Amino acid sequence: MADGEARIETILVPVDGSPIALRAARYAARLAGALQARVSLLHCTEETSVGEFDALSPQSAREARAAAGRAADALLEEAAAPFRDVGVAVAKRTDRRAPVTAIPDALESGAYDLVVIGSRGLGESRVHRLIYGSVAQRVLDESPVPVLVVKPAPE
Repeated sequence: MADGEARIETILVPVDGSPIALRAARYAARLAGALQARVSLLHCTEETSVGEFDALSPQSAREARAAAGRAADALLEEAAAPFRDVGVAVAKRTDRRAPVTAIPDALESGAYDLVVIGSRGLGESRVHRLIYGSVAQRVLDESPVPVLVVKPAPE
């Protein structure tokens, strides 16, 4: 490649289980297959310090955390399916912080050349996006690498 040409060898795909995030994973799978790129799926499960688990007994909190872990594993496994279909191996990771913190931190590591993200995720109401902006918009604003934002399928 000529000097200055971008090369996409590693792709970060944040997923939250929403239909748009899974659509973004399908786009990323086709792109990764064509480019022979490595892929990391990232699922963020923010747990507040005064969250739902803190109000439970220690045993119930452990069970709830274990159930949340199983749900995250299942979500990541579902998002990984399109990559298997095109012969691309993926690394799967869960981060227990908010996506607006975890995704930029992952990108600061310098390990990725591209982010593929859905335009809006679970829990992002129209009002929330107007006040705080969407996660995708914040990633787009802060990312040191190109970001491919995947919109919902036309209805």
